[in-house]
Amino acid sequence: MQRQGRAGRVAPGHCYRLYSAAVFQQQFPEFDVPEICRTPLEDTVLLMKHMNIANIESFPFPSPPEKGSILAALSMLKALGALNDRNEISALGEEMMKYPVGVRYAKMVVLAQDRLEVLPLVVGIISALTGRSPIIRPEELLNRRLGEEETGQEKDISSEEEEKNQEPKEDEELKRCRASLNMWRDASSDALSLLRLLGAYLHADAPSYFCQQYFLREKVGRGRIVSSRRFVRWLNYEDRSFASF
Repeated sequence: MQRQGRAGRVAPGHCYRLYSAAVFQQQFPEFDVPEICRTPLEDTVLLMKHMNIANIESFPFPSPPEKGSILAALSMLKALGALNDRNEISALGEEMMKYPVGVRYAKMVVLAQDRLEVLPLVVGIISALTGRSPIIRPEELLNRRLGEEETGQEKDISSEEEEKNQEPKEDEELKRCRASLNMWRDASSDALSLLRLLGAYLHADAPSYFCQQYFLREKVGRGRIVSSRRFVRWLNYEDRSFASF
């Protein structure tokens, strides 16, 4: 299956819509809401301040965001120390602009520069919080089973005895999934919980088996470790492992 924009352009194909023409004409908006009008503006505003654009509110955006969104971004940047009281970019803000991450994460990296032993851990937290979660949660297991039942993809059970034997296994899987979450949970922070889990994965003798036992998406977890190491190297520091776990 392909999206409409790809069908016939990237490769031969057809677009089959899963809704009627009446639904498309009467219920769908004519255009999507521009991204600048539906996402936080902290990164955009800091970039504009870095470019010496003083008055953000009167800037001629092609699709102007709401004034409240701009004011919220300015307030957030002040709270982070990226802007001074005159809404001008500060020295900290200029330093934050050097890093290809969001403003909150950029400040974390800046603060970690003074303690090099903490830097790989901070980068690990940023990587863990970016993108899809590496953890498979109990709700996902339940939704996956419901999807299998609706599409008829579950295994056929030839007898009532086999069905009785199958249910306890499924319950046991959910129990193990919840127990795994509790094992890595840090009461003070979800970010630290993710960091503990990724650190254990990094030092596992059999990563694939570790992911199966602790309900971790191996591809996502491996990607987080790789991106963390690349980021540390990019910061011109030694590519060290998460030895502090």
